[in-house]
Amino acid sequence: MKTKGDTGKRKTFVNTTLGETWEAKIGERPDAEVMAERKEHYSAPVPDRVAYLTAGIDSQLDRYEMRVWGWGPGEESWLIDRQIIMGRHDDEQTLLRVDEAINKTYTRRNGAEMSVSRICWDTGGLTRPLV
Repeated sequence: MKTKGDTGKRKTFVNTTLGETWEAKIGERPDAEVMAERKEHYSAPVPDRVAYLTAGIDSQLDRYEMRVWGWGPGEESWLIDRQIIMGRHDDEQTLLRVDEAINKTYTRRNGAEMSVSRICWDTGGLTRPLV
């Protein structure tokens, strides 16, 4: 089996074929570094393959945290935006800023704008009538 230069294949061979525990050699790069090298850079906030956007909002007593994800074919996903909106969860001004974040539009390379299609809002133990 050709595994020279491919740590992933070598690790799989040692674990599954030989039935041995893989021991990393000194100097091998962790998977996080390999993944960082593979990250893609986009010239527009929304990659061309994104078909729709979703948002997830987590409610805390002192802030709301929101992530916007773009979804493409085969459930491929991209993190499009991340916002932390500081302020009490029951403050009207804070909720207006959350509303602005939800209604923000995002631009494709061709100039077309997209908005969030669906939202999942985790309220946990907070006062539900606010959301």
